[in-house]
Amino acid sequence: AEPLPLRPALDDLLNDVGLELKFDDRSREYVGRQRLALTAATSSASSLDRLATGHSPLPAPREDPEAAVADRFEQRLAGALSDGGLLTLMVYPQHLAEATKELRRFDVTPVDLDALFIRQLHAAAEHANVRWDLVLHADAADPSTSDWSRLTALVDRAMPAIEGELTAIPGTVLLERAGLLARYGKLGLLEGARAAGSGDRPLRGFWLLIPADDQVDRPMLDGSVIPVLTPNEWARIPLAWLRNLHRAGRRDVA
Repeated sequence: AEPLPLRPALDDLLNDVGLELKFDDRSREYVGRQRLALTAATSSASSLDRLATGHSPLPAPREDPEAAVADRFEQRLAGALSDGGLLTLMVYPQHLAEATKELRRFDVTPVDLDALFIRQLHAAAEHANVRWDLVLHADAADPSTSDWSRLTALVDRAMPAIEGELTAIPGTVLLERAGLLARYGKLGLLEGARAAGSGDRPLRGFWLLIPADDQVDRPMLDGSVIPVLTPNEWARIPLAWLRNLHRAGRRDVA
């Protein structure tokens, strides 16, 4: 590929191909117009200048629209803890670390799905007497090759152990870093998570945290669609919630 031109020629190139992106001078990156407008409306959104909890003598005014949005999202998460089931949470990539930290305030068990996937794939390879260097070689192969087909067969062997480990965790599980599931076409694992969170075990829940920019309006991961059934099973994390607007100014009651 040829090197990209510098601005402003790059601006014209993006407009010519129909990408509605605008250069944000503050963050020094191209962003969707919707996000740029939101960033302008909340001057500290990019740096996420979080407000301290309980340090203001006055409660946060509930007529503040942003504080109200943060309040409703906090209540939704609290309800999801008691209702169980599957909930996919979308957050701008640059705010992924803050979202991870904030979600861990709740009574959840964090699970690194990529780490779990690799560990169980290692176990499946050892059980099948397949050297790990061959697994890595197959991973770099074209999906149309026999090496890739053998690798996906090995992945199929690992999936029951991955699902079994997840569904054995009590309470609500915070699923992080699910990129390998998307790479190998195994996002159907979440269907099993949904089933595990229903029926006679209402307190079981799975929260999937994924990065998502303004170019998608439904949950997707690396171009693969997350299997959500209704709008109740996914949400975009509000920047106001990440900035702590729902708790700023409230004093803790002993």
